[in-house]
Amino acid sequence: MFSSQNLKEKLVNISNDLLLPQDFHDKLVPAITTYTQLLFELGEIKPDEISDRTNIQSKFGRAIGTFWAANCVKEVLRTQRFVRGLYLAIKDKLLQGDGPIHVLYAGTGPFATLALPVMVQFSPAEVQFTLLEINENSYNKLVDVITAFDLTVT
Repeated sequence: MFSSQNLKEKLVNISNDLLLPQDFHDKLVPAITTYTQLLFELGEIKPDEISDRTNIQSKFGRAIGTFWAANCVKEVLRTQRFVRGLYLAIKDKLLQGDGPIHVLYAGTGPFATLALPVMVQFSPAEVQFTLLEINENSYNKLVDVITAFDLTVT
């Protein structure tokens, strides 16, 4: 496996490719493919594991299972656009002198897919994230992924 520093460097490279200004470019699909493989490996997502496929039912609705949430990373344009949108919103607020920025990300799934590439673009002094996940299995995998990237978990 990779060291935390190597993993973070890989994430920075993926992030840089996702944040390129063009809507569709030669680096986009390879970046998403690499991102998907990396996250599935770090999160130990197992398609045949019952706990990864189990949805969570509450009185307010259903939260999809870990495996299904993990697969959202494969939606190339969704991932790119939401990552870029979050990045640009934070950058804009920081340029206005509104810092540090606090982002609440509800329904993170096992990866916090849309926030991880943004986390490596800013310092903790610039932006803080609160990650909210109802699925305990997804949450535990999320903690493992964030720890592997040597991002702070409190």
